[in-house]
Amino acid sequence: MGKLRVTIKSPQVVLSDFLLHHGAGPSHCSGSRGFTGVRAPSFRPFSSATRSPSAKRTLPSPSVNRSESRRSNGESHHISNTSENQPRIDEKQLSDIRNRALSSIKGVPVPSEATVTATLEQLEQLTRLFPQGPVSNTRTPPPQKTPASSLFSLDDHPSSGTASKSPIETITQTADEIITYPSVFISPKALDSYIKIMIAAGRPSAIRNAIRLYISKPIPEPGTSNPVKYHESNPNKITAAVPLNTANAALSAAINARDLPLCLDIIKDTVCRSSFKRSKVIRRLSIPFAGLALTPLAAYTVATQLSTQFSGMTPEMATQLWTVGIIAYVGFTATIGVVAVTTSNDQMERVTWADGTALRNRWLREEERAMLDRVAVAWGFKNKAKRGEEDGAEWEALREWIGLRGMMLDRVSLMEGMQ
Repeated sequence: MGKLRVTIKSPQVVLSDFLLHHGAGPSHCSGSRGFTGVRAPSFRPFSSATRSPSAKRTLPSPSVNRSESRRSNGESHHISNTSENQPRIDEKQLSDIRNRALSSIKGVPVPSEATVTATLEQLEQLTRLFPQGPVSNTRTPPPQKTPASSLFSLDDHPSSGTASKSPIETITQTADEIITYPSVFISPKALDSYIKIMIAAGRPSAIRNAIRLYISKPIPEPGTSNPVKYHESNPNKITAAVPLNTANAALSAAINARDLPLCLDIIKDTVCRSSFKRSKVIRRLSIPFAGLALTPLAAYTVATQLSTQFSGMTPEMATQLWTVGIIAYVGFTATIGVVAVTTSNDQMERVTWADGTALRNRWLREEERAMLDRVAVAWGFKNKAKRGEEDGAEWEALREWIGLRGMMLDRVSLMEGMQ
């Protein structure tokens, strides 16, 4: 008789293999420590052959007989293919994914920046497998007692409501625990991944606290343990500046949620801070300032070579004249360029600078004005002919907030037909 060989495999679940099985892609699944490299269990196949995040979902047409039979029985027929397109994951698998994500963070005294970023990026990839929608705690109500059930004692042990968590809710709670863990340093990439998770989950209100935590959370010192040493973060440092792309993504989520206070808080906590302005100066003006600093040396070198081409004056005098001329040309041209950049208003639509605003402030705060311009366009009339006729508490609050920031909403001279 042949012997029956049984192979027992470990039932471990990892997020990276789960993403590979369901089409999220392996691009970000190789950077975490203790969170990848194990085989994932097989899931029930989808009803369709391929599923992508951008695929259009169509409603299946039910058969006539089934619809008629359900109407005859008085049952409501609701057609939805969400359960068909959505991966089927039980609570145990979700719990295993959550535990492994948290163990990669809490398993060491101070997790590395790469580990935190890779874990959040994997959670971000996982959110693409589920439909968008606000996260809510749904509780199953207990069955109501009826005279018949009371008579026959069918409800002697009524079941209490049990909380059911959706997969997207489990992912968002895991991301919340990761960024709020004391020894986790929130890097710009980690913040960007967290914001994308909250946007996919339909929770834009969580972005406000994440940005403030990114700015003010104490920073752990790597290599310290028992206890971990922390030092206070400086909100005015360049490293505390929120990247512009992340700030724009957060503002877009707040605009889509129609939450005006959240929009203003995001603008105030990102582009209005001095850390963002200092970061902008270093990023945008380092090369121009270096060029200006080298201009005298370059002008003197060129003047020395040109002075040998003239015989009407001494080489020393020719060198001085050429040096002064080159420096004056570069200085005047640069001044005209600065004035042209700081006074341009072609990009402005509804929010403009108030009269008397310094040119340096216009350049430093251009991102702030642009974001307020986006909010005003989103909250106002789409028809340009009706602009300026808006009213309401939110619109008046927005107008007042813009005025306090040294700007004007709907300058009359720039409106349609008023030029």
